[in-house]
Amino acid sequence: MQTFETLKDRVALVTGGASGMGKATALRLASVGMNVVIADFDEVNAAKVVDEIKANGGNAIAVKCDVTNEESVKTVMDKTVETYGKLNSLVHCAGVGSAVAPIHEIELEDFERILNINLKGTFLMMKHSAKTMLKTKAESCSIVNISSVSGVAGSTGASSYTASKFGVVGLTKNAAVDYAQHGITVNAICPYVVRTGFLKDVTEEMIQAYAATCANGRLCEPDEVAGLAMFLISDMARYISGTAILSDAGKTAGDILPIPWKEL
Repeated sequence: MQTFETLKDRVALVTGGASGMGKATALRLASVGMNVVIADFDEVNAAKVVDEIKANGGNAIAVKCDVTNEESVKTVMDKTVETYGKLNSLVHCAGVGSAVAPIHEIELEDFERILNINLKGTFLMMKHSAKTMLKTKAESCSIVNISSVSGVAGSTGASSYTASKFGVVGLTKNAAVDYAQHGITVNAICPYVVRTGFLKDVTEEMIQAYAATCANGRLCEPDEVAGLAMFLISDMARYISGTAILSDAGKTAGDILPIPWKEL
């Protein structure tokens, strides 16, 4: 019977691991015995996550990384191999949100910034992670990209973000085909609104409005995304590749309408 215990001693690289979904993922993977490399531009908080992992008996290192800079990404790969000798899994959580506005009000500079971080950053991390997996001859390899429900459907005022996240899903599907014969699975997770630092400047009224559009009436928690990511890199998911898995409590499944029930 396959369990998460088979992940023990494997090596996972988690981008955006200093906070939010990345931090939750790093903690989860370390808890089952994986060696975790936390790549984040925020060195201070990445180091704090490493300390938390080590305090709980896990093994992790932090490496500063700008996902839009190819040399920075290469440095992360070099440090991963230098420390652990291989790379089995990438969980790419790094990304940014965008201001809400219709297309005619979006500045080109802002549009390019979102694509640079969310799409170009995903490309670079996938490119060099795949190279490292192949070069080190690691086994049971996997790549998981955090996309969004905005990667499968549009949303009012989110053109830049939607374009970047559709691109992430496209890269995911194509890479799944590219690496299928090399034993690397590639999938994307598409959550709805997750309760992370992205919401720090959002009013409670707006947060409740987001929650009200979910069938279950609440936002997604970071650890719920982390749990799905851990499953996708586990041996239980070796036949799953090229998918964009929604984590949205049915948000995109259909309209939520108040209809009477005759009985519970």
